[in-house]
Amino acid sequence: MRERKKEQRRRARAALEHAAAAHAALQRSAYDEVIFEYQQAAAKADSIDDKAGYYFHTGIAYTYSSRPHLATPWLERAVEAAAKIGRYGHAASHIRYLARQPLIELRTPDALPLLERAHEYFALSDARKRKFPASFTQRTDAMISACFTLVGRYEEADERFWMKRSPGVSDPTGRILYRNQRGILNAAHGRAEEAFSNFEIALRHSQDAVRGYYTTAVLDDYATWATALGRIDIARACYERALLVARDRRLMWRIPYFSFRLASLLIVMGNYNQARLLITDANSYDSETPVLRFLQIVVQLQLLLATEDSVTGLECDKDVVEMAFRSGEPQRIATVAALQIKIALLQGKIRYARRLLARALPTIPQADNAGDLLALGAYGLRTDAERSRSLLASRVALPNNGAAKAYLALWEAYSAQSHRVHDNNVTIHAQRAAGFFKQLGFRRQEEEALRLIGQHDPKMRQERDRGPALFGNLDPALTQREQEVAELALQGLSNRVISEQLSISERTVESHMTSVLNRLGFRSRWQLAQLLPK
Repeated sequence: MRERKKEQRRRARAALEHAAAAHAALQRSAYDEVIFEYQQAAAKADSIDDKAGYYFHTGIAYTYSSRPHLATPWLERAVEAAAKIGRYGHAASHIRYLARQPLIELRTPDALPLLERAHEYFALSDARKRKFPASFTQRTDAMISACFTLVGRYEEADERFWMKRSPGVSDPTGRILYRNQRGILNAAHGRAEEAFSNFEIALRHSQDAVRGYYTTAVLDDYATWATALGRIDIARACYERALLVARDRRLMWRIPYFSFRLASLLIVMGNYNQARLLITDANSYDSETPVLRFLQIVVQLQLLLATEDSVTGLECDKDVVEMAFRSGEPQRIATVAALQIKIALLQGKIRYARRLLARALPTIPQADNAGDLLALGAYGLRTDAERSRSLLASRVALPNNGAAKAYLALWEAYSAQSHRVHDNNVTIHAQRAAGFFKQLGFRRQEEEALRLIGQHDPKMRQERDRGPALFGNLDPALTQREQEVAELALQGLSNRVISEQLSISERTVESHMTSVLNRLGFRSRWQLAQLLPK
């Protein structure tokens, strides 16, 4: 018995040593080392309670690493172990982290039963009696509402989001989730001012959150809905800031993620050269996860369609189509379906294009973030064409409808062309669509509208809209080269990519970057985001 107890004490000490080593490695963002140490701690621990904690921390470390999808089995073990010993409050909390995984793995609908299960476990826990249950319930319902929004179930999202006011200061995470979801729901109804105000409040609440996870999550949603509301300038600023935060906080898989997201937006803006650089940089990261593979394929297809004159050798990627439908997210389905339909139409595969339209359109509940697909709906069968036009017209009836008006005009141009209506009608609608897109800054869509009537300008592809200089009027003033380096750094580019773009050495870039930070009184590249327009 004495020997057994001695061995137990030795194992307990070893587990604590591994846990301490994991904590030290986490401060260095050495996630592979963190994962190894927590796994060793779990192997040494005798207590199921301790094992549950180490399983959970292993899973969390994976979510920050280059392969976040590998967190799933560890979080599942943590939930199972906590429930086994009756710690239902811990199990409920662990499930909420587990519910993030389906989004990363492109199976978003699977998150909903997990979050309902979190409610069930919390109802069984002592925490429900000892603490204010509203905090847990509100936070979980906000997550459920967010999932309903992602899968296009907006009415249910509204019903589930029953909170009348933000949680108090004692629940900082709840305040972030509350404001972020209010921003999403306002944006879905076209209320831009209210949406942006709530996103900004959510960002302020997220500044103290651990490791910047919530900051990047809010910025991602902010950018998505800013684009839908026709504010591509705000969307670009959000993605650039998110990329800076991901680099500064070393959120490993988030770096290529936001590089791809920003590259996709730059393609919409007609800035193909910089998009290509971002894609190249993102592909250099040793990061694997379903959502990254999906984005990589999508952005590369977007760039090829935008820059290549011929799509003869371009194949319709059936795998990425199935990934989109498996995700259950209308935005992903619309994006991929639109790309594949464009390729099919250019290759003369009309039947395939119509089949894909007929499959995709029933999954689209509203026009936001689905304009490309809905405009192409004009090429579908009568019922599909009518549905796509109806969705665009419904969105035009809401406030901040610039994007919907542009895509509706493009639908009319496609419809006139497909039905061989008089050329003058095609010209009128195409020019009208191009004018709307130009006002929005959607240069890629403007180009597509003009190509319908033979007014394509080859120079448009080579334009690089770098926007207004943010550093030109600062005191102390930066040199011209320092301004160039600072603006590229603000867009999330690494020193290596900046050196390639400016044709200077990487060491010179580092020197300029140090000078910029010193002149501005900053300690980190991430702080440059403070200069972005609000």
